[in-house]
Amino acid sequence: MKIERRKWVLAVGEDAAPTLLKLLEAGGVAFDTVENRINPVYREYTDELPEEDFRQVLAMLSHANPQRLPKADYDKVETDFKRRTDKQWQLEQARLAEQRRQAQAATEQRLLQAGLHSLGGSGTTWAARASQIGAWWNGVKQREAAENWEKVFTGNRMTARQVNAKGRGGKFDIVNRHDRKDPAKEREIYLDRGLGGILARTTPANFFPGPAGANRKDELGLHDLSGTLLTSARPVFKQLKPYDEAVVVFMPAPTESDSQVFAAISSLEEPDTDKLREYRSKFTRLRLAQSSDMGAVFVDDNTDPKAELRARYGVNGRVLLPGGTIVPLDETMLAKRRTDALEHSTILSGDAKALVNEVVIVYRQHAAADLFPLFAQWDRETTSYRVLDRATLAPTGAWIADTGAWHPART
Repeated sequence: MKIERRKWVLAVGEDAAPTLLKLLEAGGVAFDTVENRINPVYREYTDELPEEDFRQVLAMLSHANPQRLPKADYDKVETDFKRRTDKQWQLEQARLAEQRRQAQAATEQRLLQAGLHSLGGSGTTWAARASQIGAWWNGVKQREAAENWEKVFTGNRMTARQVNAKGRGGKFDIVNRHDRKDPAKEREIYLDRGLGGILARTTPANFFPGPAGANRKDELGLHDLSGTLLTSARPVFKQLKPYDEAVVVFMPAPTESDSQVFAAISSLEEPDTDKLREYRSKFTRLRLAQSSDMGAVFVDDNTDPKAELRARYGVNGRVLLPGGTIVPLDETMLAKRRTDALEHSTILSGDAKALVNEVVIVYRQHAAADLFPLFAQWDRETTSYRVLDRATLAPTGAWIADTGAWHPART
């Protein structure tokens, strides 16, 4: 059930509120777009609470002010706790989790075979398929060079990310994914979330300057970023979160086939490391995808906090299951985010009431470089997106209707 944090805090009173809030914290902080400030990250659903934390929360609510928390509301929380601790329920959840794990393993194998089949050739090593890999890569860049707005948008491959003054960038601390509440394991990262950072991500030399060169991603703050995968079946504006004064970055995702081939060659034995690094520095792609908001924050994905920083976005959060249940992310669900990125059509819905989906985008060079990444801004008066010059952010005269129709600048 949904945690009614503000209501519960008022109900337990000022003295108990700090203890309650600590129990509800997930670990780490994030920018709150509603309050326009950095706040702790709180768990939003009771299923995200460890059992012992839930037990303590329930005990605190049992002494809450009944005028603030009526008995009927407390009874709902108590009933939910009984569900969580019921042995039969726990066994059923374990059965369903194993069912999901097996289905996910089958999906991973299917997509690997699909990628290898599309690549062609035979053998498990890079050298055995080197000629096919080279031909595929040349084809990728030829296909990119031929892309335009209409082709990508109607093909349901256009991603959108909104960039505004709000949000967290620059230097800040992130928690350890495996121990989010231990402040001793927090690490500092630098994140460039601005428009200049988007363009820096499309410069291959920032990631692979040559065989002897170092990847500058951490130094320059060029980490993966979140966005939305658009469907041509719905108005663009309703698919995005309502941020004011945002510049929208539009960027094509690869075809599902190219995504699957790229994943397949990345799994080959004895890879040509330099060639693979080069491809990674030039291939815009989806890292993760989910049909609902991920509820994620940046975390360090190292089990050893003294090891090299592994800043990751999208490897935590929550998942909306069929039927409406929202649960914490587990390893199987994280693996599904990865495979959904390889067949991204699975997360799209033409339903007017559909939730905003979320994708994690690896912004890299695109062969249609004069067009993508494309910057635009919503114009309330015309209910359209005005295309902007990437260097000056001045309108170019081209515009995009909310339906997704492209209108070139008048000459």
